[in-house]
Amino acid sequence: MKKKLYIGMPAGEYYGWAICGKNVISELSKIADVRYVPNSQYDELPRLQETIDFIKSITEIPNGNEYNYLQCVDNFNGGLNYRGDVNVGYIFFEEGVLNDDLLEHLKSYDIIATGSHYNTDILKKMGYNAVTIHQGINCDIFKPADKKYFQDKFVIFSGGKLEHRKAQDIVAYAVGKLQRKYPDIILMTSWGNIFNKDEVNRANVDIVKNHLSPSQTIMTNISSQIEIVRYISETDIGFFPNRSEGGTNLVMMEYMACGKTVIANNSSGQRDVLNYDYAFLSSGSVEDDLIDQYIKLIEIAYQNRDQLKTMGTKAREAMLPFTWEKTAKEFMNLYE
Repeated sequence: MKKKLYIGMPAGEYYGWAICGKNVISELSKIADVRYVPNSQYDELPRLQETIDFIKSITEIPNGNEYNYLQCVDNFNGGLNYRGDVNVGYIFFEEGVLNDDLLEHLKSYDIIATGSHYNTDILKKMGYNAVTIHQGINCDIFKPADKKYFQDKFVIFSGGKLEHRKAQDIVAYAVGKLQRKYPDIILMTSWGNIFNKDEVNRANVDIVKNHLSPSQTIMTNISSQIEIVRYISETDIGFFPNRSEGGTNLVMMEYMACGKTVIANNSSGQRDVLNYDYAFLSSGSVEDDLIDQYIKLIEIAYQNRDQLKTMGTKAREAMLPFTWEKTAKEFMNLYE
């Protein structure tokens, strides 16, 4: 009889960890006897009704001693909550230096899976048994679609939680400077997050919006993946100068899966999914130099927009192998 696989991960639709958890749990349930471990902090977060029903149908507290365990290591969970035969932790971290408490927590796992080679290399150098398991993309949702409304505009997309490491300040400065030069450049943003309270989000927006032309900026409040695809289809290029990513930047991957090219910081976890064949990439680590590079890269893309479709096609092809099915199989391999 196959051992049960208990999973302690968030599952939902409205932030990165929950999207990851929902897809990992769903795909693993097709190839293993999966049980969802209830967690009051995860279970209070919003979910679609179909997700609520699915999670309820497989919810069970670990019992006995013949089972394996998979747990995410996030702000809600550090150390191992239950101990099975093989215990895997899944982690994404942005800082190169980890605090002592987290390092001690990680010792309780048999294997640490990370979302990027950047994370894995750091942990391996510290003596941990670490492997890389990339996130997947639902390419049936994130797929190319034609522009309908902004054919005469050059639209730049910026997505991700509004915070320093996501570098929206760089986005605003670089795009704002070019908006003053080119009146047809539009910035479309998707910076909302369920953890950003309204007053915090407004304060963060105030920091960046002074750089931007209000008439050339569209700030959306997108709440679903289906909806975000419609907005992506109206854009020409994505801009991801993120200072640090523990994973591969799921929003950026989903954007490229829509057949779009990107301007991106070729560092940290993002490096795993970027290539000069289909993206405009920065180099170096001095921020002032990077900002100058980004401005030049945006202008190159603006002046050569006839090349963007070909690059976007290559970007989608590069994303197709990153499936949630593949992610699930790689997790199962750790238990065999």
